[in-house]
Amino acid sequence: MRYLLKDLTLMTKILDEHYRTGVSLKEAYYRVVKDPFSVPTQRARAIHRRLMELGKRKGLCEEIIDDVVQSADFEDLHPTVKAVLVTAADEMIFEGEPPALVTDAAVKTIKDLMGEGPVPFVHAVCHDLEDYDLNRLKERGYDDLCIEYHFPPEFVDKVREVLDPDEIEDLLEALNRPAPKYVRVNTLRADVEEVAERLEDEGVETEPTPLPDVLRITREEIPVVRTSVWKEGLVFTQDLASAAVAHVLDPEPGSFVIDLCAAPGGKTTHIACLMKGEGRILAVDASDWRLEAMKEKLEWQRIPDDLVELKHADARELPDELGEDVADAVLVDPPCSGMGSVQKRPEMRWNLSRKSIRKYAKLQYEILKAAVQLVKPDGTIVYSTCTMSVEENEGVIRRILRAFDDVSLEEVHLPFGRSGKLPETRRFYPHVDDCQGFFIAKLKKG
Repeated sequence: MRYLLKDLTLMTKILDEHYRTGVSLKEAYYRVVKDPFSVPTQRARAIHRRLMELGKRKGLCEEIIDDVVQSADFEDLHPTVKAVLVTAADEMIFEGEPPALVTDAAVKTIKDLMGEGPVPFVHAVCHDLEDYDLNRLKERGYDDLCIEYHFPPEFVDKVREVLDPDEIEDLLEALNRPAPKYVRVNTLRADVEEVAERLEDEGVETEPTPLPDVLRITREEIPVVRTSVWKEGLVFTQDLASAAVAHVLDPEPGSFVIDLCAAPGGKTTHIACLMKGEGRILAVDASDWRLEAMKEKLEWQRIPDDLVELKHADARELPDELGEDVADAVLVDPPCSGMGSVQKRPEMRWNLSRKSIRKYAKLQYEILKAAVQLVKPDGTIVYSTCTMSVEENEGVIRRILRAFDDVSLEEVHLPFGRSGKLPETRRFYPHVDDCQGFFIAKLKKG
């Protein structure tokens, strides 16, 4: 095998943590390893690559195991057994490793972690995986696109609703590529050209983008996070489409802006820059620990204390507390299904379902409704998501326009992206715009 048995055991432990707790594979890695710097760089890179690839194919491997195991459903298996079987299936079927070696490693791993009990079961399943024909998945609802590009049927169906047939493969292929790297410059404290020069001096080459304060990283001799520019809080990693949101909001210096789903803080700090440090921003989030992390980010970037106020609250209840017609502008970047961000968290594709989309769309509408109540007459609301489903994007906007006679849709003016299902809105796709899948709408309250 291309990596040692101890790495297969580590992969199993990471997946086990993922199955037990529901955290991302990246977070599971940090929980299991604890001290990432203890892992040699070359080995860490190999494990990271395997995790990214496994994240893409995790759902297919689960479906395959569910197909070959007749005595139980996959969901009923012990988390550690799930983890070792998914790793083994991926190695045999997708990585092309010799089945006998994979089976031997899987058996040794499960024996070390759980004892002799599950060994016969794991051995039998691995044997059944050796000659598995992927065409069997078609009987379980997976078409050629799902199998070739490793996406669930629900995901591909949603893509078909927003793209022409001749673009679908291009999008799916792009979503499987590593995401481009962008940094946004903290213009409260630094000049963009100066930052670009300093980064180049430290071995990080960049190029301009359609946004004046965002640079695309084209080459790294060292990771940008190890540069002095990063350590001083002068740059911040942010996707190009995500960084467009604050520009669409276009907040005036001295105004009062509410960011209703603010953590982890990328858009809040961007708003602060565009306001030139003058005014007031109320950054609201329902997560205590995410707000704590955001507080550290504000300190790191040296955003003035009197500019941003952090508030732990349910955004939907804020109009009852603050009253209506209080803010000059409101940003809503709510929780979503994350279809557009699977480049960074590939395993998220397997969480998508019609039920989850309906759940998110309901929450998104309720938060956007609160934003309409909070904003002053003639005020601006910007709604954005990192997903591609119509229900979570144009569907939510249509509901708001039906519910509020005094709210109108304004055109989003940006030098990239394309019109959405509502022509005034903007959609962004990785195969066209070199950014995550994204949606932005701009509303005006009359």
